[in-house]
Amino acid sequence: MADAKKDKIVPLGDLIVGGEKSKECVDLILEARNDIETIAIMGNHEEWMLQTKNDCAKHSWILSMEGLKTIRS
Repeated sequence: MADAKKDKIVPLGDLIVGGEKSKECVDLILEARNDIETIAIMGNHEEWMLQTKNDCAKHSWILSMEGLKTIRS
């Protein structure tokens, strides 16, 4: 039976906001889910990154949001 008092983390999207710390932020959430129930909500920045992964023509976010630093991270 589920414990209603168990702690949860619910990041509300845009973990990947651009810049050098994007991977570090995602890694923190992935690590936290080992100890705390984590439900990550995808934001538009994550959606843009996934779209670019599937279609490199969808890359305008790279130019306006420190995208190259994000990709390097």
